[in-house]
Amino acid sequence: MSMLASFDAIAQSNIPVREKSAIRKWVEKTLGVPDLHQAVGYATEAAHTFRATTESAGTGLGLAYISASRKEGLDTKFGPIDGAVAAAGIIGSVFAAGMPMGVSQDLRNVGTNALAILTFRKYEAYKKKQDASKGGSTAHGDESSGRDPILSFSEENL
Repeated sequence: MSMLASFDAIAQSNIPVREKSAIRKWVEKTLGVPDLHQAVGYATEAAHTFRATTESAGTGLGLAYISASRKEGLDTKFGPIDGAVAAAGIIGSVFAAGMPMGVSQDLRNVGTNALAILTFRKYEAYKKKQDASKGGSTAHGDESSGRDPILSFSEENL
């Protein structure tokens, strides 16, 4: 209690602010008291990181669930589902600017995560198609269609 009384007495005194800051910093360093602003900064960043991580995992899990549930995966005749989620999230974040509780940031995170998934999928498909068209060998030597004939037969007949 006497330490708090001493801090209060220093804070209320007519000692110049520069010296008060020096005394406060010396006492905090000596006692090992962390700077309150630094502690709040760490806690805030940890919360933001947790929030962004759960948004990213949620976006990935949701799109993976849809992909696994549909024979066509994430592609539809109207366009890729992950592309629609990306567009909705990114455009929605602009319209949600200024909304409370970081809604705009949440939408932006979901949109950019979906865009990353879309980009990964489309580039992977492009690269596989490009490699197959260059005559790259596939399993069992079937270079004409890029598909394994045994797997094709089993998918069609079993």
